[in-house]
Amino acid sequence: MVANLGVGEVVGEVSLVFRRASNASVVADHPTVTLHLPSDRFMEIVREHPTLLAQLYELAVIRDEETSSIAAQEAAEVDDLLI
Repeated sequence: MVANLGVGEVVGEVSLVFRRASNASVVADHPTVTLHLPSDRFMEIVREHPTLLAQLYELAVIRDEETSSIAAQEAAEVDDLLI
């Protein structure tokens, strides 16, 4: 598990902002309502509200670093088990 998110939090910002494939999946533990924002609509909104991109970029950088750190740690733990 990379993160436990709550009400109103954003998911998918890393792939959306960095324009690359997702490096994590999202699974809801409880009945959930989600909103989908297609990338073309996202770009329209960003043109109207550029500070939104700055805020999402900061969040994407943090989450990408967290995910990479967890993946590296898991890889190191597997290496410890190899003989």
